Amino acid sequence: MNDISKPFRLTANPYEIVKVLSRVILDRFRAVSGVVRKLRESGVFDEAVFSEYSRLLKAVEWVREGEDGVGWRYFAMEGGRLLLAEKLRLRSGMRVLDVGSGDGWFSIQAGFTYPNVEFHGVELSEEFAEAKEYAKVFGLANTSFYYFNAFNMPFPDRCFDRVAMFFSLANIALNRESAQRLFIECRRVLKDGGLIGISEPFLEDFPKELRELLVRLYRLSRESCESILRFKDVEEALTEAGFRILEVNVITLHTTGSPIHRAKRYLEDYYGCEVPVKLIDRLKVDRVWVRDDPPQYRLIVAANP
Repeated sequence: MNDISKPFRLTANPYEIVKVLSRVILDRFRAVSGVVRKLRESGVFDEAVFSEYSRLLKAVEWVREGEDGVGWRYFAMEGGRLLLAEKLRLRSGMRVLDVGSGDGWFSIQAGFTYPNVEFHGVELSEEFAEAKEYAKVFGLANTSFYYFNAFNMPFPDRCFDRVAMFFSLANIALNRESAQRLFIECRRVLKDGGLIGISEPFLEDFPKELRELLVRLYRLSRESCESILRFKDVEEALTEAGFRILEVNVITLHTTGSPIHRAKRYLEDYYGCEVPVKLIDRLKVDRVWVRDDPPQYRLIVAANP
């Protein structure tokens, strides 16, 4: 393996893409709102306009949540989604599989940036429908989302040029064995010579003192369908599935986490369970983090030989 733990920093303004998306939503909302008022006044029922208005109402909620800048932290992730796309060396005409696409923000941001590349997201939760609605709001013809199981996808062999996973691996694979099964399926649909890119925070990416607490909270959490993996296990699972790891970049984040005095509420909001005060009092750190809001993460690029 080459270039292990090589540092990498994105220099572009990480919030610019989010600002662009929010402007698109607000401009379209104002325009459609005017049409809706005229329909109401004239007594005309137009299902297509009402459907568009419904989508935009939901999208505007997202914009409003991010107006203080804090709410956009997840969507911007300091430019991480576009960094993953950049590392995949995308070219015009390529087809990209977004595994565990969730609410679709990797494919949506990359779809804007690479208009001549196809993005196809697979997600086995209700978020796939949300992603489809956002793609319609933005009018992205190069972005599609499906309610598919990532371990058994209906796609034919070798039909994708790239595979991307942004903060989704531990939502799908709960251990090394299931990670290997997932990678085998990803390799099946990936063309020979194609690349897989994985952005994921691992247990090793958190302060040592915090790791035991995070593992314990996952056991207490109601979110039993999610975990946090060890980098070494994923590294070995990729290799055993037949991939050749090309590089691993450690990406440091600068605006994440919560001060220790707010740790209890921060952790409880994320894990959905009561966090005993004694567990927090044992920590000798100034800040705490969770998997979707980590101090750093790793960007892995591997090839299908």
